[in-house]
Amino acid sequence: MIRPRLFLSAVSEELRTVRQSVAATVRTLGFDPVSQDDFPTGYGELREWLREQVNSCEGLIQLVGQAYGAEPSNVDPEYGRVSYTQFEFLYARKRNKKTWVIVIGKDFELDKPIAEQDLPRTHDHSDPFGYQIERRSLQQNYLSRLNQDNHLRHTANNGTELQNIILRLRDDLGELRRGGERRERRLTKAVISILLGLVILGGGGWWGYHQLQRGVQQVSLVNTEKIRAHLLQTTEETHRRELTEAEAATDWKRRQELRDAANHAHSIRLSRIEELAASFAEIEGRGTSTGIFQEMTRILSEQGVDEAISYVGAQRPSILQTVRTRATVAREHNRADLQPLLRAAALQQAKGEATEARNLYTDIFAVEPDWPDALHAFFWFLTDQGDLARVHTTLVETKREYEEAHRMAQRLTTSDPGNTDWQRDLSVSYEKLGDVAVAQGKLDEAAKAYRDSLAIRKQLAASDPGNTGWQRDLSVSYERLGDVAVTQGNLDEATEWFQKSRLNWQDLQKKDPTNADWQRGITIPLNQLGDVAVAQGKLDEAAKAYRDSLAIAKSLAASDPGNTDWQRDLSVSYSKLGNVAVAQGKLDEAAKAYRDSLAIRKQLAASDPGNTGRQRDLSVSYERLGDVAVAQGKLDEAAKAYRDSLAIAKSLAASDPSNTQWQRDLSVSYAKLASLTELRKKTGESRAYWKQAFDVLSEIDKRGLHLSPKDREVLKILRQKAGVDAS
Repeated sequence: MIRPRLFLSAVSEELRTVRQSVAATVRTLGFDPVSQDDFPTGYGELREWLREQVNSCEGLIQLVGQAYGAEPSNVDPEYGRVSYTQFEFLYARKRNKKTWVIVIGKDFELDKPIAEQDLPRTHDHSDPFGYQIERRSLQQNYLSRLNQDNHLRHTANNGTELQNIILRLRDDLGELRRGGERRERRLTKAVISILLGLVILGGGGWWGYHQLQRGVQQVSLVNTEKIRAHLLQTTEETHRRELTEAEAATDWKRRQELRDAANHAHSIRLSRIEELAASFAEIEGRGTSTGIFQEMTRILSEQGVDEAISYVGAQRPSILQTVRTRATVAREHNRADLQPLLRAAALQQAKGEATEARNLYTDIFAVEPDWPDALHAFFWFLTDQGDLARVHTTLVETKREYEEAHRMAQRLTTSDPGNTDWQRDLSVSYEKLGDVAVAQGKLDEAAKAYRDSLAIRKQLAASDPGNTGWQRDLSVSYERLGDVAVTQGNLDEATEWFQKSRLNWQDLQKKDPTNADWQRGITIPLNQLGDVAVAQGKLDEAAKAYRDSLAIAKSLAASDPGNTDWQRDLSVSYSKLGNVAVAQGKLDEAAKAYRDSLAIRKQLAASDPGNTGRQRDLSVSYERLGDVAVAQGKLDEAAKAYRDSLAIAKSLAASDPSNTQWQRDLSVSYAKLASLTELRKKTGESRAYWKQAFDVLSEIDKRGLHLSPKDREVLKILRQKAGVDAS
């Protein structure tokens, strides 16, 4: 029997933890709690979803604090200006739902201090205090109305009092639950009556058949909330298991690597839960799901992920055999039968079982090699695996995954060239291959891949100028091509690409000034234009670009200190300003900027030691501080900074010999120490460092990978310094 539902209303930023505590209590009383936290990404307008949820609930408990909370962008035509939380209660009253209001006392521990509630989303608001006061006034007016209507009967000043209030509502809630169960039994009886009527009427029951089908669909609705809960439980169990396995490693470095890998995989699985849970309901809604899929959905809802996977595993041979032997049946029937395997592959991926997921895809393609849904799902599976390999393994493994993903995208676009989703997949695969080529030093190959990606994105952006996602993709392509042009020494060309990117980001921001992604996007071409200006000797122009970027980065990082991407952006801005200060001879200013950057990068690297990008950032910061120390005559301080940089560069280069960027970094580290020891008159030690720098860089050349004209000049100097015979 489906459990009755109870809506829990509260301002999430203020009382999310309190609401979760209440949810745990009402579950013990026989209800499934529902709240704004369950709002699915991409659903649409929130109020419409709230109406649907309140309609499906037996009643509503509202936790009222001092915060007003988020509000719709337009005034509600029925209730006037209200927050989403206020709307929930008012709509429930209109629908004659049973409601309870619990006032949360001022001494209650909140998720976010009340002084930080109801502030503008952007930091450039002209009057944030007035903005907050206005919303507090709206909330107080709401409380006054509730009081006048005699709704404010309960107040909780701590968790114990709140728990007791909910438990004192046991009788009311029990009657509410029994009422819901009675309605379900009546519905079930109605369905049975229709079935009996069909038996009696025989062939004359066509109308009754449709009524029966409608009733059965109502009784057997997919419970997305339960599926989501089981997926979350399985994801957390998988995370705990992986962390336990990590603790079994005997070497502390290996333990840390395994912990970081587990945490990274966990974040990816969490990001897929909402889409995966919703997909089951979507498939049921199409009317194409099979009995096995329905049983799998029921098991997933009632028993969890492991049992669902086990059930599909038991059915797997029969599913595949059925599909293979049904050669004359329509293709859509085959694909309907394969849906459980396709969804099981997504479940396996969510559990971090990539091998098992890959095997399921192999089985699916063995019988339906051209199924677009499966090809699309497999494309993103491969892309995700490539992204993971890029962080945790080697470029060779990364490229293998990206190349296979590219083949999937090509098959999709070949089958339906007009499908814009498939076209975007193809543009992503070109970009990923270009990224690998850059890391391998194959710049011509990278430029071609980026241009192929750009050609697709131009067409998509032109076909729908209002699609901000496609406009964003276009900016990224401009930036990638600009980076390649810089590395190739084509600075004028690079400037053109970066200017195009900047203008594109600015157009996006004009359409949505509060969008943090668009704000962050502008910082990327600003930094890139600053780099070009430095290379051209236009230091004042570079400094202005970097300062503009720093202002945005500071604002974003302050708005969300836990956002590691924004923290890294801030570290980059400090480092860029340090570079300009060095070029201008302002060494103390440069040292401060580099130290500010280093402080952030130390924290980021410590939080994720297995992240090679963060380790490289840290190595670069040490190197920059070493350069300044040398210029200031602080040679001991420079030696320590260079050795810290070298230790990281060695580790990265050894972990992936195919990564030419890391090999080049190692050569530079050796050369820095060689130059320093030369200054300190340590000739033998200096010669050894020069030789190591030469060996690393020349090995890149021997393998036929890209060396820029500047690299080749450096190679000549290193050969001379190391005393290596040119023959």
